[in-house]
Amino acid sequence: MSGVAALVKSIYPGDSGVLLKRRIVEGVEVKTSLRTFDGNPTVIGDGRLSAIGALTSQVNITPPTLQDVKYKTNKQKLFVYGFGMQAGVAIIIGKAVYPGRPQSDDGTAFLAKVPVAMFPSGVPVQIKLRNPDGGESRAITFTR
Repeated sequence: MSGVAALVKSIYPGDSGVLLKRRIVEGVEVKTSLRTFDGNPTVIGDGRLSAIGALTSQVNITPPTLQDVKYKTNKQKLFVYGFGMQAGVAIIIGKAVYPGRPQSDDGTAFLAKVPVAMFPSGVPVQIKLRNPDGGESRAITFTR
């Protein structure tokens, strides 16, 4: 995304209200003026100030990596191990989402309380992780 985002009030003929629209400003007209900057008069001349590239945003999301899963049936606790997991990671089993609680200081182990009914004996189940930033791991298959 490049440019400068601005909210512009627009009134359309026949419209009773003021509509707000987001616009990308490609350039700004500069008029000659005399300004005070650090106590010294500064002249700004006529021209065009380009705003292209003034605002650059690039999102780099690194998905978590799910390496291993362990399930304690008697306590209904699912432990997931990997790396790149963030605080607030969601553990996804099929279409059900369970909040993960950290079990290590380095973010390599998380725990979720998951009912045993989610893991029928002998039936493979797909498990994956989703970080709060949207990064999602590849699914692994777990069979109890």
